[in-house]
Amino acid sequence: MSFESSTALWIVVGSELVACWIIWRLWSSREHAFFKVSLSFLALVPVLGPILALWIGNFPAAKPRILQDQVRYRTDVYDRWRHVLEEKNPRTRFRYWRELITRHRNEDP
Repeated sequence: MSFESSTALWIVVGSELVACWIIWRLWSSREHAFFKVSLSFLALVPVLGPILALWIGNFPAAKPRILQDQVRYRTDVYDRWRHVLEEKNPRTRFRYWRELITRHRNEDP
């Protein structure tokens, strides 16, 4: 066995060890099964596979629910403020406004 072939063998073995670590990390995450399976197969490709699997599979952490964009077909801003805006009495309107502001005070980041 020559020096070049033994060096190539160690590189492949090292990349497969890294691939095993990537697969373990991937399967212990909360990602979708499709991503887990496809990135696991990709990680098993020698040398280039683990690099690509790390690059593609480096998903950002989930934001807190208050900062997530909630997909809705319409906004709830007017529905939330309707009773305040349609109130005719200024004192009652102020009470409604204050109640709404204190109830949802932690929603703005």
